[in-house]
Amino acid sequence: MHLHGQWKQSTINNQQYVNSSYQPMTNEVAVSSLYDFKNKSHIKSIINNVSYEIGIKYFQELLLRFPDFYDNNKTFLIDLCELNDSIGNPPKIVFKDFTSCEPTDIRYIFHSALILEQMKTKNINNVNILEIGGGYGGLSFFLRKIAHLFDININSYTIYDLKEMSVLQQKYLEKMEFQTHTYQMDNYHFDYKDYFLISNYAFSEISLTYQKFYREIIFPLVSSGFILWNHMPLYNFIDKPLLIEKASRVPDNRLFNHANGLTPLTNFTLNSNNNWIEEVVVIF
Repeated sequence: MHLHGQWKQSTINNQQYVNSSYQPMTNEVAVSSLYDFKNKSHIKSIINNVSYEIGIKYFQELLLRFPDFYDNNKTFLIDLCELNDSIGNPPKIVFKDFTSCEPTDIRYIFHSALILEQMKTKNINNVNILEIGGGYGGLSFFLRKIAHLFDININSYTIYDLKEMSVLQQKYLEKMEFQTHTYQMDNYHFDYKDYFLISNYAFSEISLTYQKFYREIIFPLVSSGFILWNHMPLYNFIDKPLLIEKASRVPDNRLFNHANGLTPLTNFTLNSNNNWIEEVVVIF
């Protein structure tokens, strides 16, 4: 299936992210600073924002939820962290009984295991992934390196993001020798109609106008997905049954309040899990 086209800029408001602290990079910054981009203060808060304390919690959850995966592949996971950290000059911290790495590596490993586990529950062995908001490409790297441990083959990987971030993703993932398709809302193309959708934080942080684009243009081509929701109240963003897991600290109004006139999500399966670090995990 081939679908491509342009989304008219006049139909999109100027606010890409609801969070007004977001400041886009220039193409020059994204390209020229690849050697130390993980240490640049103006983009560090966007792509490398896991503190040591949160990193420890991710590490504890990794050991709790995936003990066999960790024990059987510890050396391999350390090698992946070292490879990822060899680019971008990230600040690193020692994790006891593991290695010295940037805390974001731990989150990527944990998220990869969660996502791949979800694919296995749906008997997905060959998958085309579409990610909304891909950071610098770190999750893409870890997913593709770890997938074979779950007997999953990733056929293709597509990322939708801002142009500046797409430039950074291409540079980083080319360095890692991965082929990746990167697109934006005014430059989109699809080769499949059965994507597995991933969006860790980004979809719930962008404006409703941008969400509408994804819902109308991309979501009809999505068969399953995994979204981390952390900003606006959750609503029925896709016409599929949703499984929700939320941290115990999340107030109910984060799930049941109206979101700017949209119908709130009121009928879903709720699995409270006190071990989650994420606020709301949406699986479909």
